[in-house]
Amino acid sequence: MSRLVPLAQRAFVAAALLVATSLLFGCAGANAAAPAPGSGNASNTAAPSGAASNVADFTLETVDGKTVNLSDYVGKNVVMIDFWATWCEPCLSAMPLLSDIYKRHKDQGFVILAVAMDGPDTVAEVRAYAQRQNLPFPVLLDQESRAVSLYNPRRSAPFSVIIGRDGTIVSKHDGFQAGDEVQIEKEVVAALGH
Repeated sequence: MSRLVPLAQRAFVAAALLVATSLLFGCAGANAAAPAPGSGNASNTAAPSGAASNVADFTLETVDGKTVNLSDYVGKNVVMIDFWATWCEPCLSAMPLLSDIYKRHKDQGFVILAVAMDGPDTVAEVRAYAQRQNLPFPVLLDQESRAVSLYNPRRSAPFSVIIGRDGTIVSKHDGFQAGDEVQIEKEVVAALGH
């Protein structure tokens, strides 16, 4: 019995260190080595092959129970897939700024798909947050990690992927800090061809 206490204490200390480390480095997933927030990581690479153009398609439900397919948008629109969670402070800081970018460019064919990575403990908060913030774009639930496994396997949050109308990935952004929205909007404008 006396050996169990030290093992339990070690497990608790290890868990506490893991939580402290994840808070220190942002909201990156447990398997991710988090790059500096706002690092951008812009790239011009083709998306994985799949059903829509040359991007891997996914189907998720919105917080309102509607079904959304990525292939409904790719080929017609510039699409930003924004991976976020209600427990991620940088995600919540970015959301109003992304809403503003969306409102300025939606009439030119810009779409944001906000993919919530919340698990069973926090998924109920997603709909309430979306309604409170009056988010103007689809907020999708990805509890089974369908979209995450295709576009964000490291489970970083926030993490965004911008896909051009031709189905190529225009840029990726890992993390968010104030000012990053300027670069994101420049990339959206360039992808829209303005």
